[in-house]
Amino acid sequence: MGMRRDAEIKERQALIGLKPAVGRQAELLRAMSDAAFTLIKVIELEHSGIRDGDGFWSGADGMGGTIGKLVAIIDAYEQEWREEWEDRQRKEGHPVPSTEDFPF
Repeated sequence: MGMRRDAEIKERQALIGLKPAVGRQAELLRAMSDAAFTLIKVIELEHSGIRDGDGFWSGADGMGGTIGKLVAIIDAYEQEWREEWEDRQRKEGHPVPSTEDFPF
């Protein structure tokens, strides 16, 4: 995009408080995207019945392992996001509920 348009976008983002993910959160989002893409490919192999080429998963369950990796990344992202949110709440002087107060 042009410099003027980039400046306008940056100004609007600052005005409403939008910040792109950076650091660990950005890394986790990229890993989550990659794992989700891999899961889609594994789902297609499962759906077609091809699996590892002979109709079976050799060694380990491709679906279970791929889903497990994606869930672990999602959990790590959730933890990272929650810690950032709690820090922001404390800095702004808001109470931070305990994890027992969350329904999830």
